[in-house]
Amino acid sequence: MLELLDRSIPNAALPGQNFIERRRSPASGALLGQGLFGALAGAILDEIDYPVLLVDEELHLQHGNRIARSLLVRRESLMLEAGQLQLRSETQQLQLRRAVDAAVQRGRRSLIAPRGEPGQPSLAVLPAGPGSKLALVMLAKPALCQGLTLQAYAREHGLTEGEREVLGSLCAGHSPEEIAQQRKVALSTVRTQIGAIRAKTGARDIGALVRSMAVLPPLVHALVEGH
Repeated sequence: MLELLDRSIPNAALPGQNFIERRRSPASGALLGQGLFGALAGAILDEIDYPVLLVDEELHLQHGNRIARSLLVRRESLMLEAGQLQLRSETQQLQLRRAVDAAVQRGRRSLIAPRGEPGQPSLAVLPAGPGSKLALVMLAKPALCQGLTLQAYAREHGLTEGEREVLGSLCAGHSPEEIAQQRKVALSTVRTQIGAIRAKTGARDIGALVRSMAVLPPLVHALVEGH
């Protein structure tokens, strides 16, 4: 089976030598396919704006898309130890083990959504397919609207650079008052820019504008931010 590891983030940049165990697993091949199809599957996963990881029953990482690998490099909410996926919260680690076992053994889909644990990721654990001994672990995407999608949206609607930056701040959850403080401009200036954004995009209010951004198809930078 073709290796699906993206060389844009070299192994040397990752925590430990066993970032991906390159075992020619029949289960892995059953999901990603052989030859050209396997390479295509890996390339498709790299274009998804959500971190996606493929693990076995022992939580050993078999494949991770580009965004997932960038998170592993940062070691903020999840990491690899001897090739095994680890979460910082012991409670979540136990939930992950149970969810992966349920996905592999019973084909069950699970959602792990931490409550009152700032910085801990939400995860969906899915069966990889009938007969597979692997599970897919998907995390929430890092931001409501990633940079390339925001740039493309702004270009499509003729937004100015300032309007694009204001839109990005709105998507990040900042209020007009906070944006004005951050940009060191008058609140009236920010409100004027928001009005221009609404006029150009047809959004009736800020809520509608943010919702429209949330459902945009993802565009992922060829080089993940920070790498």
